[in-house]
Amino acid sequence: MANQNGGSLHCVAIRVCALTSTGAHAGMPMYSTDNLMKIDFNPDIEAGQEVADKNAAGNVYVSYRLQDIIKRYTTTVETVTNDPELEAILTGGTTYTSGGSGTANVMGYQYGALNQYTAPYGVSVEAWTHNIVAGVISPTQPYQRWVFPRMFLVKGNRTIDINRLPSPFNGFATENPNWGTGPTGDWPWDSSKAVQWAYSTTLPTIQVGAQVATA
Repeated sequence: MANQNGGSLHCVAIRVCALTSTGAHAGMPMYSTDNLMKIDFNPDIEAGQEVADKNAAGNVYVSYRLQDIIKRYTTTVETVTNDPELEAILTGGTTYTSGGSGTANVMGYQYGALNQYTAPYGVSVEAWTHNIVAGVISPTQPYQRWVFPRMFLVKGNRTIDINRLPSPFNGFATENPNWGTGPTGDWPWDSSKAVQWAYSTTLPTIQVGAQVATA
């Protein structure tokens, strides 16, 4: 398939998956949803060191600067509504449930403890956006799939008032060489960098409730 030079518009689905200590995901909790306001990812840059020396006449004689380096990506994931299971996967904590094993109903959510890492191994985050070509959604590759193989997220600021309660999660994205083909084994490309994307023809199944990674 030739390069479509498509624009990215909207976000129609995301999938998050808890990670193990190695960055793998097999058997870990996973969630696919369209409950998303936005994903921000901005480079955290270490400025290159600059050296400049002057001669005896006061003129700059030697000048050199090292290149800037991206250390990681500063991220925010914000959802539209409160979802106990999704929140527990993103940042740890505990869901409240009622009913016996196999019939449990998720009834609420408790934040994780203070002064400790509540999701110490991070999560992977994938996002599907519309691929716009010549003013329409591409009929052959309708989506752009974005892969962040490891994010470390914590709760963001929230306000209870007359407005919708925001649900932001702030943190950073890093590389994860063990994410591989993703939690369902359907990513065919290298995934070892902090961010990558590719054209896609399909979406994950959107449903309320946590699933389990199969790959």
